[in-house]
Amino acid sequence: MLKLATSQAALIPPKELQELRDMELGHMNALRSGAGTMRDLVEVESMADISIEMASRGIGLEALVSAKLLKLEIGAAKAMLEQDGRCVLSGAGLRAMQDTHEYHDLQRQSIPRKTYEDCIFKVMNRERTGKR
Repeated sequence: MLKLATSQAALIPPKELQELRDMELGHMNALRSGAGTMRDLVEVESMADISIEMASRGIGLEALVSAKLLKLEIGAAKAMLEQDGRCVLSGAGLRAMQDTHEYHDLQRQSIPRKTYEDCIFKVMNRERTGKR
């Protein structure tokens, strides 16, 4: 019981944290370079959704502005991608993406792994039911 409680209260191990960062940065770099795909947009949008979920729980409230702006910009980029095949974020969208990533990284480093996982599962369930 103590081992389970300790593992759930533990922060994300550094190696796993770096793997998450590398994956996120890969999607972000694709969008920055103009070579982004719908998958890149969806993955970055999920990062914004998780950041918003953490902020709604009082974890890094300052992340809300950039994460919500990023979601708006991603919506516009998805529409553009479907319309003419180009995947482009505006300058404001690129800045919001960078800011959201920084806030998201700080948020997840300041909470137990279990809390972070709960936020991820809540976002995943919303995505599955189409309530993004």
